[in-house]
Amino acid sequence: MSQAFRKAYNSAEKVFLDYSSGHKKIVESISQKSWDPERPEEEIKISKTVLLGVSGGADSLALAAVMSKVAHKHKFKTAAVIVDHQMQKDSAKTVEAAAKMCKRAGVDYVKKVKVKVNKKLFGPEGSARLARYDAFFNAASDFKTLSVFLGHTLNDQAETVLLGLARGSGAAAISGMREQNGLIFRPFLNITRSETEEICKEFDLDYYEDPTNGSKEKIDENYPLRSQIRHKLLPVMRNVLGKDIEYQLAKTAQLVGQDDDALEVFAELDFEDIMLSEPTDDLIKLDVKTLESCPKGISSRFIKLALDYLNMDMSRLLNAHFEQIFDLIYNFNGQRPINLPRLTVARIADALIFAKVKKAKTIKSAKAV
Repeated sequence: MSQAFRKAYNSAEKVFLDYSSGHKKIVESISQKSWDPERPEEEIKISKTVLLGVSGGADSLALAAVMSKVAHKHKFKTAAVIVDHQMQKDSAKTVEAAAKMCKRAGVDYVKKVKVKVNKKLFGPEGSARLARYDAFFNAASDFKTLSVFLGHTLNDQAETVLLGLARGSGAAAISGMREQNGLIFRPFLNITRSETEEICKEFDLDYYEDPTNGSKEKIDENYPLRSQIRHKLLPVMRNVLGKDIEYQLAKTAQLVGQDDDALEVFAELDFEDIMLSEPTDDLIKLDVKTLESCPKGISSRFIKLALDYLNMDMSRLLNAHFEQIFDLIYNFNGQRPINLPRLTVARIADALIFAKVKKAKTIKSAKAV
């Protein structure tokens, strides 16, 4: 086996062992729960199947080849879900070719899914990603698995960090993609794109090259921003800052991620202490005096926890929204409530109140009293 394969295998096995350890604990926990034999349909089963998100590109096919070896060694099966976004001509042929390569790579099951992408939601890329992840999570339910392994590489991580920096995002964005995030596992974040291509050649896997990714010879402002970063910005950065710039950016993501995780943990431990009353599904109140005593790096996490509690879609928030909320805490001069998507944030005396829209009238009446 090549050095690239051994490196990828070791990385994938490490992540898989972390997953299988958690899998075992959950299975044992479920088996200890009472089960009514008169209602067998309510029995919960979790299969020993690892789900792989496959596009047909080099990264995902290399993942299929490596994870099949890892999973089979540990008595697990592999299943690939291949999503047809129907956004390009002959996309169905691309899906069929990817399915064929998955079988060649040793994948046990293949599920092909067609999705409709509403480009108006978050643009072509964002909307396609949303539809794709929905398909992944539905497939995880179908296969009764607790995992979706994806083939994002070190290069993808570097590009993600640059996108976060360019958008003026905070630590969460600059820390890039996590090795694990819920059901999502990314074992290739220390593997380069060229190494996945080498693995595909080693296993005779014909990979698809997405035309929207562009190339050195063909790239302009009409291509997605990530593609422009890949072919226009990063080559310049390599020349100026060194050939290992992608590695350094990925390392930055890892270090920032560790700090961000630590701050999140501290905020979660203290969150109950700053709530002024028992929260409901529609309303949560935080103590402004405590928030005022915290630096913004901590208070911002309390704000996010409150928004998460009310099921706020964080992707719809802008930096300007957070600045307005900070003003309610640190520079309050009787400002009006802030309207967020489906939520309202208001300050009344020493209470910072987060409420779903239907509770907005309650806030206004309380302010008038």
